[in-house]
Amino acid sequence: MENSKKIVIEDFDNKVNLEIHLFDAEKGLDFVEKVAKLARSGEFSIKTLLDDLLPLVSLLDTNADRVVKDRLTRQDCYGLFQNPLSIIDLGMEVFEFQMVFIKNSKAFRPLAKHLENIFNIATLESETK
Repeated sequence: MENSKKIVIEDFDNKVNLEIHLFDAEKGLDFVEKVAKLARSGEFSIKTLLDDLLPLVSLLDTNADRVVKDRLTRQDCYGLFQNPLSIIDLGMEVFEFQMVFIKNSKAFRPLAKHLENIFNIATLESETK
């Protein structure tokens, strides 16, 4: 299992090199609980989810070799990106990378399709088709 993944987010003419990490067990469980509560309430908050997802991201230099800043925040992203949707794209990339946990969980595997529909991401079931 990969513990990190390097990505590039294109923000207009700017390309931002980043590395995504997986949740540790405790924070991952807290995040799943938060998503479940938000799903039940019907009151999703992009900012709330980003506050949990962005600390899993490290900013890399232009060669994607060296960490410039570890554990990004929303505030960091406001200075890093011009397009607010680039921040959401980054959050979606981080969330999608976390799907490795669903692949390894018999209990949550049936939820993969539901999560795919909510977040428009590739999950286990869509990857196997």
